[in-house]
Amino acid sequence: MEFVGRDRIGSRYATLAVGIIAVLAVCGEIVIAQEYAPIVGDHVSDVTFTSELPDSQPLQLEVIMALNSRARLTQLEADLQDRDSPSYHRWLTPQQFAATFGPTSQQMQAVTTWLRSRGLMVSAVDPLARAVRFTGLYWQVKKALGTTILGDGANYANITDPQVPAALARTIVSIEGLRSHNAGPLQTETDAIVSSCTEPAGCNTSPYFGPGDLYTFYDETPVLNGGNLGTSGTGTTGDCIALPENASINTVTLTNFVNQFQGLPSPLPSPGTLPPIVYNAVNPPLNGATPAATPGLPSDNEPYLDIEWAHAVSPNTPIRVYYVNGNYLNAMQYAVFENQCGVISSSVEGNCDPVTTILALDDVEAEAALQGQTIFKSSGDYGSNWKCGSPIPAELTQSSPNQEPYNQSSCPTTSNNYTDANGNLWQPSIDEEAASANITVVGGTKFQPTYDPAGNDLSTVGEGLESVWNNNDSGTSPIYCPIKDASGGGPSVIFGKPAWQTGVGVPNDAARDIPDVAMGADGPAVGVTPAIALPGFFVATQKTTDPAPTFALTGGTSIATPMWSGVSRLIAQAQGVTRLGNINSRLYELGNLQSPSSGLHDVTTGNNANNSIPGYSAGVGYDLVTGWGSPDIAKLVAAFPGAAASTTPVSTTVRAGATAAAGTFTITNTTSGTLSLQSVTINLSSPAVFSSLTLTATVGSNTQVAAALPSASSVFIFSPLVSIPSGGSATLALQGQTVTRAAVGAGVTIASGAGSSPRSGGGSSLLFSLALLLAWVFFVRPRRRIPYALAGLLLLVGCLAMLTSSCGGGSSSGSSATQTQSSNQSIAQGGINLGDGQQGIIEVSGLPATLGIVKVRF
Repeated sequence: MEFVGRDRIGSRYATLAVGIIAVLAVCGEIVIAQEYAPIVGDHVSDVTFTSELPDSQPLQLEVIMALNSRARLTQLEADLQDRDSPSYHRWLTPQQFAATFGPTSQQMQAVTTWLRSRGLMVSAVDPLARAVRFTGLYWQVKKALGTTILGDGANYANITDPQVPAALARTIVSIEGLRSHNAGPLQTETDAIVSSCTEPAGCNTSPYFGPGDLYTFYDETPVLNGGNLGTSGTGTTGDCIALPENASINTVTLTNFVNQFQGLPSPLPSPGTLPPIVYNAVNPPLNGATPAATPGLPSDNEPYLDIEWAHAVSPNTPIRVYYVNGNYLNAMQYAVFENQCGVISSSVEGNCDPVTTILALDDVEAEAALQGQTIFKSSGDYGSNWKCGSPIPAELTQSSPNQEPYNQSSCPTTSNNYTDANGNLWQPSIDEEAASANITVVGGTKFQPTYDPAGNDLSTVGEGLESVWNNNDSGTSPIYCPIKDASGGGPSVIFGKPAWQTGVGVPNDAARDIPDVAMGADGPAVGVTPAIALPGFFVATQKTTDPAPTFALTGGTSIATPMWSGVSRLIAQAQGVTRLGNINSRLYELGNLQSPSSGLHDVTTGNNANNSIPGYSAGVGYDLVTGWGSPDIAKLVAAFPGAAASTTPVSTTVRAGATAAAGTFTITNTTSGTLSLQSVTINLSSPAVFSSLTLTATVGSNTQVAAALPSASSVFIFSPLVSIPSGGSATLALQGQTVTRAAVGAGVTIASGAGSSPRSGGGSSLLFSLALLLAWVFFVRPRRRIPYALAGLLLLVGCLAMLTSSCGGGSSSGSSATQTQSSNQSIAQGGINLGDGQQGIIEVSGLPATLGIVKVRF
C-alpha cells in the first residue's frame, strides 16, 4: 500500500480540485478567484441530506490554525524521550507550547481580518487553542467560504471543501462547525461491547474477571504488594486519568463496583479492598461558547468500564471525565489545554470525521506529548473493516494484494460512505483517529482462564493463553458489512511511519501501523452465549435501558485501553513522577528485546478478519492486531526505566572475624544497547561490624570484583566497567568480612542487638530505679520510714552484688560472647550507576528496601 501523508493528500486533492474547477469553469457553472484555495478534505463524502440550510440560520464556527516548525516539534518529541538529550523529560507547559509551535499573532490576525472583511463576527481569538472563533448567518458563511451546506432540519454538513485566501490556506488545518456533530450515521461511537451476566448478585460469583483476577493474570500482584497503587491526586503535583466520554453516569455505580469486591482475595493493603473512586467531570464549552447540557446516561457501558477498570488497575489515581457532547475534538482539546492529567484514555471517537479534523486532532495530541501527557486510544472493535471506511477516496490510494475495494452498498449501517468512482468502499481500513504517532493504540485479546472452585483466576499471562480477540460473527449481517466483534488494526493512509516504529514484525509499508499493544477485550458480543466469554469483565452500570444500577459483563478494546492507562500510572509511580509523555519509542525498544524480562508478552495466534473482509494475523514480534502484545505488569513496571533489579536477600548470623554473604541482586539491561555498570552504592545500618566489603559482578563467564571500606554509604567502583549486553543480566553478590574480637577490644563499640543478653546495659537503669525507691521511702510517714529504709537497703546490697558478679563491670569484651550486632544493607533508587556510553540517564527500578541482614556474634 502506498502511504498518503499530509503533503500527498494535499497534492492529490489539489489536483482533483483543480480539475473539477477547470471543468466547471469551462461549463460556466462556477468561477473562483485565483487567489483562493480549498482547505483540502474539509468535508464529508456522500452526504445524504437534500435540503440547503435557510439563509437566516446562524452558525458558530472556528478556524483551527496549523502548528509551526513541525520538524522541530518532531525532533523535540524524540529528545524528550532520549536519555542522552539535555531535553530528556523536560516537559512544556501549554503556554510554552503555544509560544514555540503555535501560530504567530500575525497569522491569527490575518485570519481575523479576513473573516471580518467578509461580514462575519469574530467572537474570540484563542492562542492556546490555536482557534479563531466566529459566527454568521448561513448566507454569509456560504458567500465567504464558497461551500454549500445541506441538512434535514436538525443535522447538516457541508458538501465541498471551504475556500479561503491562498495566502491563508497553509496556516489553516480545519474549519470546524460546518457540520453538526450528529451529521453521520446513528451508530454507537464507542469501542465497548454491550452484554450482561446474571443480575445482580450472580456477577460476584460467576467465573468472569473482577479486579483480583486481573491482578493475578496480568501479574500486578507484586506491584500492589510493594505499595505501588498508582499516582495520587494529592498535592500541587497531583495526577489524574482523563477520560473523554459521550455520556454521564450514576455515581452510585462507582460505589457498587468498589463494594462488590470487598472481602475477596486481594493483594491490596489492609483491609484488602479497592479504595473509593475519586471522580469529577468537566463539561467543556463547545467552540469556546457556553457548555452544552450535561449528557444523559449511556446506551452502552462505556463510561462505567473506563472509570472502573482504570481505577482497578491504578486505585490511587483520581478520574477526570471530559464530556464529548458530540464533539470529540473539543473534549480532547480541553483535556490537553487544561493539562491536569498525566494520561488520557480514549475509547470514544468522532463521528466519521473528515481528514482535516483528524489532522487537527493529531496537532492536539502532539501538544499532549510535549507536555508529558500519555494518550491511549482503542484500536476499534471492527477488526479489519472500520465502520467509517477510509477517509481517503479509493482513487487517491494505491491498492496492495490484501487491500481491494468491496461494494458495501447493501450494508444497512454503512459508515460515512467514503467511496470511489465505482461505488466501492475502500477496505480494509482502520480508525484514522487512532493512527496518530503521538498516541499509544491498544488492541484486544481473548483467553480462557483457569478458575479455582470459588471462581478466582489461577492463570497467568506467561502461560500464553491469549489470542487475537475475534468473535468471527460473520453470518448475522449482509456480507462485507462492518461487524463489531474484533480487534481493530492495520496501516494508516493518512500518517507516515514514525522513526521509532521499527523492529521484528513491523511491516515495511511506510505507514503508521496500529495497534501498539493489547490486553483482554472479550466481553462477549451481543448474542454470544456468556458461558464462552473469554474472559468477560464485570462493570457496575446503569444504561438508559436500566431502571436502576446493576451489574453487567462487558468488553471491547474499550476496556483494554483504560487498563493500559492504569498501567502507565503504576510505571510513573515507580519512578516518582506523574508524566511519561509518548511512551511508544520505549515500548518498541522493549518489544524488540524479544525477552520475557521486557514485560511485554507476545500474542502470536489469531486474526482480525471481519465479515469476509480479509484481515491481519498475529505473529512473532509486532503484528497488526495486537502490536507487541499484552503486559506482564510487574515485569513492565520494573523494566520500563531501562534496567530492572531483582534481589535474593539473606539473613545470616556469623561469628566475629568470619566472611558473611550479605545478599545478591541481579541487574537486567532492558535497553537496546550495551550498558556499563560503573558503581554501586550500598547503605549499611551498622558499618562497624565489617572490616571490609567486596561486591562481585558476574556477566556470563566474566567476573569482576570491587572493594569498598565499610561506611554508611559504601561505594563500589568497577574498573574496568562491567559491560551488560542488551537483554543480558549482571549478578552481583555482596560479601563482608566481620570485625574480630580483638577489634572489639581495641575500641569498636558493640551496641545491643537481636540476640543480645537482656542484662546487658541494664545496671544503670536498675540503680536509678532503686534511688527513686529510697527517695520515696524518705518522704513516707516517719513511723513507717525505718522498716521501709531497711528493706530498701537490703535490695540495694543484693543488686550491687548481682551486678558485680554477672555484668563484669559493664565491659563490652570479656564474657560478652552472647552479644550480637546486626547490619542491614540496602540500595536506594539511583544507587546503581549505569551508563550507556553517551552520558545517558539509566534508571533502575525494583530496588530492595533491604538487601540482607548480617548478625555478628561476639
